[in-house]
Amino acid sequence: GSHLCRAEYSEWRAEAAEQLPSQLTAAHTAVAVGLAGFEPMARCVLACGEAVGVQPDKTLDHVEAAGARQQAEGEWQRATAEVEPLRQKLQDTFLSRTSWLGRRKPALAASASEMGIDEVRVCQVYVYGLASRLAACAPEAAAFAESANMRDVNSPLLGYDEARWDPTADLWRRMEMCVHRGAAAASTD
Repeated sequence: GSHLCRAEYSEWRAEAAEQLPSQLTAAHTAVAVGLAGFEPMARCVLACGEAVGVQPDKTLDHVEAAGARQQAEGEWQRATAEVEPLRQKLQDTFLSRTSWLGRRKPALAASASEMGIDEVRVCQVYVYGLASRLAACAPEAAAFAESANMRDVNSPLLGYDEARWDPTADLWRRMEMCVHRGAAAASTD
């Protein structure tokens, strides 16, 4: 059994050694699977798996989906961790009220339709912050930053112009939907 596909693997590995660095990253995947020896090796692996009743293509699809979800979760966690301090500061500054015990706590609406303008703006800054840190959303975040005339994309409130942060504008909606897709890919709300 251990000799199955060895010739195909050896041919692909020799090509890979010539064209790829010894330490591979996800960025090298396209080149690795584009090498001439990859298809014969892949066909051999699939045929061997099917010969023993395994469906390697379904297993690989599952592994790929799990890996993509894990990457999305990691990216989402990094993005939220980076943006959370700003969100918390904005909530404390613009949305907090003092309770009868003398503690300040955010007064948040139960739904988006009940939000006041300050809460909408805090949410917008949070969504923009997430979008600017999620690789898939970076183009939308950059386009929005340009349309909002941001002087410093890392300080979105500098030179804030409310009219340019229109939550009904196409650029905003595309960016917000991208963030929602990022949350869904990370299996989060």
